[in-house]
Amino acid sequence: MKSRYTVLILLAFATASQPALRSQESRLEPLPTPTDIVWKLGGEADSEQGRLAETRLQWRPSHRSMISAGYTYSTLTSTNTSGASTHIASVAGEYAFGAFGAFGLGGGYTHVAESDLLKSNAFSLKPFFESGAWRLELSGSYRSTQFDRFGFTNVPIQGPLATLYVSGSAQLDLTSKGIGGSIDYLGETWHAYASYDTYSYGEFAGETSVAAIREANGSVSSRTFAALAGRMATRLQRSAGSAATRKAGLLENSALVGLDINLRPFLLGLELGRDQDHLTQTTSTSYTGIVSLDTSRRTTLELRGGTTNSDKLGTIRFIGLNLTVRSIPKGIFN
Repeated sequence: MKSRYTVLILLAFATASQPALRSQESRLEPLPTPTDIVWKLGGEADSEQGRLAETRLQWRPSHRSMISAGYTYSTLTSTNTSGASTHIASVAGEYAFGAFGAFGLGGGYTHVAESDLLKSNAFSLKPFFESGAWRLELSGSYRSTQFDRFGFTNVPIQGPLATLYVSGSAQLDLTSKGIGGSIDYLGETWHAYASYDTYSYGEFAGETSVAAIREANGSVSSRTFAALAGRMATRLQRSAGSAATRKAGLLENSALVGLDINLRPFLLGLELGRDQDHLTQTTSTSYTGIVSLDTSRRTTLELRGGTTNSDKLGTIRFIGLNLTVRSIPKGIFN
């Protein structure tokens, strides 16, 4: 009987001495069986008839590694082209080389297809360092964008000596490189984060039937592209101002800061974001409020809403709802 009590006391002590576990699925402590699957499904709508639906599946085969895949579909029914839609497919992963204070490396691939506008492929690498509640991440990316062939008729182009009126067609490509970084603090109650990314673009390459609009090196300038492809430039401007399609935009720079407070089972948060589009120079500032509720230990509902103030499109209001489902109950492994 005495040995039985001794075993019970040892089991109780081992259970009580386990370290406190993080409350969010994005970071897991090294446990014997930390494998977790998280599925997210959400949608968003804005006051300018932008609509978005997205889903993402995240799998952690171990406490050091993560693999995810996502898909986003959005529409802009108020554009000049009826039924304009955007498809975004992405895969990402990361691996940490240590347990508690860990260096790691992440990366991903994203494919974007905007109907009657462009297709692009982007690759990214993201080295990071985690220590306790802190995470510091750097990022580098490369994106290749191919625009659909477009035609133009009697478009005025300002030449070195006179204004030219040109007609023809063109199919152009554009490449960009991005660098950035983020910092994240995830405590038991407070979560604060900030990120900034900036992008540099080359000249338009490809071919056009009008030799007079090419630069000396054979490329096409951004200003000439905007003049030739007025409808396409309008689409790009509209995309840059909508929360539903900004992910597909050709950004000059992007900044985000946010703060959450976990009140269990509620989470309240605020986000402030600012983006500038490369081709149209549209600047958009977004203010987002977040209310999240753990409806069970496996499911969370999140309501997001706010406004985007664009210098060329005015104020756009948006609202979204997301559902998160976990394979492992929250509070046990995540």
